[in-house]
Amino acid sequence: MRIMSFLPYIASLGVLMGTPATAFAQAESAPDSSAENGRITIQFVGKDQYGATPVEIHNGTIFFKAVVANRDIWMVLDNGASNTILDEAVAKQAGYRTTASTMSFKTMQGEIVGHRLDDGAVTIPPQFSVAGNLFTFDLSEMEKFLGRPIGGILGADVLSRFALIFDTDGQRFTLAPSGKVTPREAHIVFPLVKPAKIAAKVSNQSLLLSVDLGYNGQAAIRDTTWHRLGLTTEPLRKEERYGADGSSRTTPTVVISEMSFGPLQVRDFPAEISEMNDELGDGVIGMGLLNRFNFILDISAGKLLLTPRQPLTSAREASP
Repeated sequence: MRIMSFLPYIASLGVLMGTPATAFAQAESAPDSSAENGRITIQFVGKDQYGATPVEIHNGTIFFKAVVANRDIWMVLDNGASNTILDEAVAKQAGYRTTASTMSFKTMQGEIVGHRLDDGAVTIPPQFSVAGNLFTFDLSEMEKFLGRPIGGILGADVLSRFALIFDTDGQRFTLAPSGKVTPREAHIVFPLVKPAKIAAKVSNQSLLLSVDLGYNGQAAIRDTTWHRLGLTTEPLRKEERYGADGSSRTTPTVVISEMSFGPLQVRDFPAEISEMNDELGDGVIGMGLLNRFNFILDISAGKLLLTPRQPLTSAREASP
């Protein structure tokens, strides 16, 4: 995984939005104290203790601290992972029982296989805990290209049930009841096509791109979609892309002269061209783009809300 080396030229939103306040959104209420989702239980703390979880964004990947069996670990926020996962070593040290049952997890380029835990549990302070049939996988290969330890992944089995309030300015996230959160500042609402795709256009051709918080680039276009678009842009560069299983492949990055997401017009937009699973649609957008916004990803309510972190200008900006 990697972060793109420069940010896009965004021209159209500067006149629509001002600078958001640090606390850019607030839920009408905290989530219910307990929620069942298949074979896991999500238990929230009391309302007097409920708060936001701090994050660190490292090379475009969202890390936060969690607790497993009284031990602090770093987890990754990733709605692109279908289930919540603990690293094999973390689960073993906690004494959790691994079953013979396996499950395949789809990644952008393929699948990885994990084992089910009957009694897994993880706490994400100061918000909630998740217990039940979590899954375990050897995440050591991911550590190599993420550049820091990773003890688990908080996946869509949790994130798709709630509104995820991601305060990029404040470096924190909160889960809130779906459909009950609105930013305090001006914002754009993007309808989601199930499960979490937004509509885009390139050269007047329509695309559906998955919103993937676990992807640290700005965008990736599926290779077959790129051929369908019929563009002849020469690659800006070619780089190695690593999978969760340690596999790697070379992917070209091109610059798309103009792409639109509803009223958001993006020019000189870098995008990877890559093979990927059918479920992702025509491609993905990731934190390389989303980190320019405070946002609410409400998969259950079918919407993504974006508020720029600062007034957007018509000049290309270099990434920090």
